[in-house]
Amino acid sequence: MKRFLFTISLSILIIGLLGCKQNNEDDGHTITNKDGESEFQIAGIITEINHESKSILLELTKKLQKDEEEIWIIVNDQTTIENKKKEIMNFQEFIQGDLVKANLAEVCEESDPRICTAKEILIEK
Repeated sequence: MKRFLFTISLSILIIGLLGCKQNNEDDGHTITNKDGESEFQIAGIITEINHESKSILLELTKKLQKDEEEIWIIVNDQTTIENKKKEIMNFQEFIQGDLVKANLAEVCEESDPRICTAKEILIEK
């Protein structure tokens, strides 16, 4: 009888844990709002481009942190860059003064300004 109750309790616990599981996998798609328009975590104007480190400095117009005015965005092989027409772009097409929007990877380097890697970037121009 104890073995039966233990088996039932364990089954209920497993079912409960599986039911509460959240899907946190990144599917590689842009975040969209209720109107189907793309939403990005940050936006800003490119003030500096560093070709050696493949990074851009943004003067932020949409911030993640209240006191943040600038942020370095690193572009790596996993970063997708698109224009408004959904055409794939590359790092060499960034121009100082461009308006860009970005979604960031999970971890940023805490410095002044912060340094973050982008998952995706939209060049608004």
